[in-house]
Amino acid sequence: PGLAAGAGGPAAAARAVDTGTDLQIDRSSPQAFLGSFVSAAKQALAAKGLPQSLAPILAAIPMNEQGWQYEAPGNNYYGIKGSNPRTGANTGAVDTWEDYGGGRQNIKDTFRAYGGPAESVADFIQFLEDNSRYGKALDIARSTGDPAAFIRAIHAAGYATDPAWSDKI
Repeated sequence: PGLAAGAGGPAAAARAVDTGTDLQIDRSSPQAFLGSFVSAAKQALAAKGLPQSLAPILAAIPMNEQGWQYEAPGNNYYGIKGSNPRTGANTGAVDTWEDYGGGRQNIKDTFRAYGGPAESVADFIQFLEDNSRYGKALDIARSTGDPAAFIRAIHAAGYATDPAWSDKI
């Protein structure tokens, strides 16, 4: 909920990273769900030269975005709006919500769609790299590897409208 639409285009598509793995999501418990994403997060981070210490936070974001017990529409586990910059695929209208300062407002919006969860993980990192407003978050990631500071910087840059988003992560 509350995620900003991403920049796309041919340049972004050319730089997108596909992990090439078939990630199986274990929904038997919250811990199993988080564990499902750690290997894909580590692989995507390694491909971009980012610290492995960020893997747990990249695993926690999907839990917040749709809950551990639910499928993500279009395998979009990070709630990135718009269409997939590599394929043009999207979910069509999906129920979601935003908070523009007056509390929760239910809306419908379109989100990027992916071939699988691992592609979603890789595209999240690419999304951050493609949008200069997340430069500070990536600088924090590279210089400190601090997951809490990283997620707070992403939030401060406008990733989500939920005022408690980074606290929930």
